[in-house]
Amino acid sequence: MTAASNDFEDPEDFEQPAMRSRNSIAKLPTGGSQLLMISVAGICVIVAITGLCLLEIHSKTPGVRSQQFEFWPPGSTIPRSGAQHSLVMFFHPHCPCSRTTLTEYQKLLPKIQSQVRTVAVLVVPPGLPSDWWNGSLSKLIAATPNLSVIIDTDAHEAELFGIRTSGHAMLYDLHGRLQFSGGLTVSRGHEGDNAGCAAIDRFVNDPDYARLLTSPLETQVFGCPATSVTVANCSEKQCR
Repeated sequence: MTAASNDFEDPEDFEQPAMRSRNSIAKLPTGGSQLLMISVAGICVIVAITGLCLLEIHSKTPGVRSQQFEFWPPGSTIPRSGAQHSLVMFFHPHCPCSRTTLTEYQKLLPKIQSQVRTVAVLVVPPGLPSDWWNGSLSKLIAATPNLSVIIDTDAHEAELFGIRTSGHAMLYDLHGRLQFSGGLTVSRGHEGDNAGCAAIDRFVNDPDYARLLTSPLETQVFGCPATSVTVANCSEKQCR
């Protein structure tokens, strides 16, 4: 009589896969280690949110303004056109966020170029080398059509016009009367439709609107201190 075959395997054969599965699972930190990881993650989130909030506040904080005079400063050596409106823009030569002011002006240019003479003034604070104004921003300005460039040694012109912040633009009519004073950006280093460009466009191209103005239009200026040797609280990263 033939012995019956044994179809059952060793019980250990059933236990080994389960044991291997349990051993392959990574152990999660427990107790103090887990609490430490949660705390570190929470701190990182708080720091990141705080940083973003500070950047947003910085981008929305306007620069300092000073008193604006009703007419073109009599002591200025900047040539003023008697046949066109005069737009004067002041720049800190090393302010990265003022590149956006130049970009917005370039968008505005096709609408006003036949009626406006524009001058870009590169402000050089007192006591600096004669070539301090020369940088990447000045090269962009020099390459912009219909834009004359003036080097403001010792910040003389900036003082006459009452300029404190880079990116400040001032529009004068044919008689030298101030019609607009302010910035051409919505915030620090951010492109987009803005009240400054809209005001200049309307004043230049709508004579009826210009005649109704009883005082200069003003907007906030977003940029770095124009007469500071160093760019304060401003960097390429903050201005994007």
